[in-house]
Amino acid sequence: MTKKVIALVGLTLATIGFVFFFYKKIIKLVQATVFNFWIEPIQKILRLTSLDYGSSWPTGFNKVMAGLKDFGWLLMTMGKVNVTQFKGEDWSVTLINDDFTFHTKSEISQILFPTPPQIKPLKRISIWQIPSLLPQFLNDSDLVVCELNRLIRWQPQGIKYLFRSPPWLRMKLTFPPQLSDLTAHMSRGRQRSLAKMEKQGFTYQFSHNPADLELFYYKMHVPYIDYRYQSKAEPFATKQAMFQKGGLIMVKYQGEPVAALLGHTIGNTFVGGSLGVHEEHFDLFDKGVVLALYWYTLEWAYQQKLRHVEFGLTRAQLHDDVFWARVLWGMQIQPNLLDDHAYRLFAANHLPVALGKFLNKTTFIAEVEGDYRCVVFGGEEFGLTAKELANIQKVSPRVGLKEVLVLS
Repeated sequence: MTKKVIALVGLTLATIGFVFFFYKKIIKLVQATVFNFWIEPIQKILRLTSLDYGSSWPTGFNKVMAGLKDFGWLLMTMGKVNVTQFKGEDWSVTLINDDFTFHTKSEISQILFPTPPQIKPLKRISIWQIPSLLPQFLNDSDLVVCELNRLIRWQPQGIKYLFRSPPWLRMKLTFPPQLSDLTAHMSRGRQRSLAKMEKQGFTYQFSHNPADLELFYYKMHVPYIDYRYQSKAEPFATKQAMFQKGGLIMVKYQGEPVAALLGHTIGNTFVGGSLGVHEEHFDLFDKGVVLALYWYTLEWAYQQKLRHVEFGLTRAQLHDDVFWARVLWGMQIQPNLLDDHAYRLFAANHLPVALGKFLNKTTFIAEVEGDYRCVVFGGEEFGLTAKELANIQKVSPRVGLKEVLVLS
């Protein structure tokens, strides 16, 4: 009898192990199928239709395709999301997100903490558990960030501080009739920076040489991404695919390649996808090498008689360096149908003063009823003066934002 029990237990365990092993295999197979035969083809269509800013494709078509793409990403989650807690010196954050967003944990660390926090994975939960567990997360942390699929139109009630923000933004520049008109409308500070940069002796050329791509990726892009974002670059094959459709704007200093921007043309738009500065020439930041890279890209695109330029993704924060640099070029925020399958819902009931002041300094950009607005936390305790609020209200229309969203 004992032998039969042992055999039965062994058979049961073997069956469970067999099912569990193949269950994981089946899940991965389904996810790979959805990505390769659903999401990827739709993203190719969106790249052609939503990034050509002179395109005649109707906006409704793009929105339908974006919705289908988002549904594909929702299927990929299999209804599960991760819960992670971040603990800094003065406040804590709980993040709820799926497995398919780019470097989300490192992003949260960088945009919500002045110094690297401690990161602790908690558990995986079902998407439909989030509403019932949110009160607990709000009690355990000072701020909760839910990164949810855009098809989940959830608006929790009874929360004091609440806004939704895109993970990334796209911005475009439309050329005026003359390139000189572009510089004429820039701030005096940007004009002086351009004049100073041009005196440094930089030159540029457009390259479609595969050897230059390898130099760009391994010596410029990978070190720059690690230096700028403390994260890993996308695989070489991804950049190679873009390179085959476009090429490199290469900046030289004293005849030597020191920086490059990888991009390609879609219709009347040049889309800059990635940039890099040679790891041995980071000292050229002070001489304006990144400014030179952007300016020569604009000059080249204008000479090709293109109408629009965009430089890829930027964080949805008014005071992010990359975002502000693009504002100074005269770029405007555009809907990002291609890259975003999720939005970030920020929620808090008891916001620490230090955290409120930190968020006011970074100034997140929120989505409100189809428009973009700056988010600020009002009240004297959060350190926002009337003058600072007036400045944000003045700047907002310049970059395509509506009135400021004040949370108090």
